[in-house]
Amino acid sequence: VLHEAARVHAGQLGSEVDGTISDLLQIELGGEGTTVKIDNLAEPIVFDIPFDYDPALEDDYDQGTDTGLCSDQSQVLTFNCDVPTTFDCGGSEDPRDVTVNCPTKAASCSFWDNATRSWSSDGCSVVANTASGVTCACTHLTDFSASTTAPDADVVVSVRYPTPSPTTPSPTSSPTTSSPGPSPQPTSTPTLR
Repeated sequence: VLHEAARVHAGQLGSEVDGTISDLLQIELGGEGTTVKIDNLAEPIVFDIPFDYDPALEDDYDQGTDTGLCSDQSQVLTFNCDVPTTFDCGGSEDPRDVTVNCPTKAASCSFWDNATRSWSSDGCSVVANTASGVTCACTHLTDFSASTTAPDADVVVSVRYPTPSPTTPSPTSSPTTSSPGPSPQPTSTPTLR
């Protein structure tokens, strides 16, 4: 059995378009038409982001397992998990059975990072989460949303060896007798006192 977690990827879930699972929550400070940039706070601001109930975010939800067969090096297996999970079959010529323990997803706090033009969680942490919301603690103010994350899946890969062909037993030779030879003499072992 070979563990190959490095070639397994669990993707980020959420909207097909932006990776989020909630409406956008905009938190700003300002007045008279101006907005004050709030960044690097010593104490984070804590807030809740609700989203539609997702049973896969329940604490006792069983993500399950799925299996596949790598029969070609160029093959990429896709597993039936709540989190998009794939396995790259490259690297071995032997057929391999692949079993995936589907990853558990969790709600996370995200914000739109204009510098990278993507969702990020830098400066934010999850205080608590349920199957219908997440409580975030962030050291800055901006546009926030809930998203889901998942660790890479646990994978067990086993090589499928060819089944040996049945063979016919070869006849055994009849027992032979030999002339009795000398018996070994008993030896004494000295004892220490």
